[in-house]
Amino acid sequence: MDLHFENIRREYSKRSLSAKDMPASPFDLVTRWLQDAVETKTYEPTAVIVGTATPDGRPSTRTVLLKEFLNGEFVFYSNYESRKGQQMAANPHVCLTFLWHELERQIHVEGEVRILEPEQSDAYFAMRPYKSRVGARISPQSRPIPGRTF
Repeated sequence: MDLHFENIRREYSKRSLSAKDMPASPFDLVTRWLQDAVETKTYEPTAVIVGTATPDGRPSTRTVLLKEFLNGEFVFYSNYESRKGQQMAANPHVCLTFLWHELERQIHVEGEVRILEPEQSDAYFAMRPYKSRVGARISPQSRPIPGRTF
């Protein structure tokens, strides 16, 4: 089947962005766009694609949920033993991409990750639903599992 991807095209006309629309701090725009995504009930408004790489440059991406945006820092949580966690420990350079199709907007950020204070991670973990905490504890992150039965 020939899908002719080159013919798939649409006009993006819902919104525009010009230099005059830019606030003094780009983080103000991030805050505004995150608010817009939440208020318009965009599907998964806090979903962000995280790109990491091994020390020798092999890239990897996955989607996580942003849990906080404060003082120009994007907070998400990850299991330290996952492939993502191991890559960030070995190479702290990451990128984040928010993509809101419904709003015809995206934001791309590059920077370095840092580990939060244990108290902050523990507080987040404690507020997760019980089944989510159990799943996080027993799941062998980023490793194949033999099956769903015990």
